[in-house]
Amino acid sequence: MPAHEGPRWDYCQSTTRHGCQCAAPWWYEHGDSGYTQRYDGTCGNPDDDPGGDWCFIVEGSCDDAHHWDYCGPQEPRRTIGGGTCTLPFVFKGVTYHDCAVTEDSRGWCDATD
Repeated sequence: MPAHEGPRWDYCQSTTRHGCQCAAPWWYEHGDSGYTQRYDGTCGNPDDDPGGDWCFIVEGSCDDAHHWDYCGPQEPRRTIGGGTCTLPFVFKGVTYHDCAVTEDSRGWCDATD
């Protein structure tokens, strides 16, 4: 468990509506701007998809033939324990706008119940 500043923490949701495992990491390139956003095995909505948060999935992690899938209701970002991520948050002087990554490549965030 990471020791960090803040009230408590939890792992970020990393599975999709169909039970697929989110890839870690995955990137989304924002068109002509050239800006690339990184997600570390978590769900996100970098393109403001009206369907909600999604992620690229690990090949073979489920029976779905797609390369990506929608995550559960994720507005705001949720944790595997059902809490809400407090974003942005500060850990060791660095501000995170998405989940931070532990040594075992699992995303986590400051969370509330």
